[in-house]
Amino acid sequence: MTPGTLLLNKDFPKHDGSIGNKFLLVLNDGTVFPYITVLITSKQKNRGTVFGCQSSDRFPNFFLPKGCCYLDLNSWVQLEEYKEIEQGLMSQRQLENKLKLICTLSDDLIAAIVNCAISTPDISGNQINELRRTLANLP
Repeated sequence: MTPGTLLLNKDFPKHDGSIGNKFLLVLNDGTVFPYITVLITSKQKNRGTVFGCQSSDRFPNFFLPKGCCYLDLNSWVQLEEYKEIEQGLMSQRQLENKLKLICTLSDDLIAAIVNCAISTPDISGNQINELRRTLANLP
């Protein structure tokens, strides 16, 4: 899996206890460090609508307008929570058909999202180091 892989998580636990679909974006390649992933939402919730990095919003995000990268609705990459997923678990969930590959974002777009993520307050030092390594390895 490469940085910028956009997946559909088919069994995402929602706040009300039900299970639903949620987009998941992979920020690194998972070879040295677990996959660093973030969620994508189509719910605006006081987020800005200018394309790109909005790291100073109450909930840091990266705005992707409708039609960008196969998304049918305006969408926000949620940069207030980073989940680390081990490579084996990611592979298992794909084999179980719980994660569906949607597309891979362009190198320029994933670089912009990763740079935005690095500037947010909720990312750990180890995650920042891994994302800097990711940036250095992008074409």
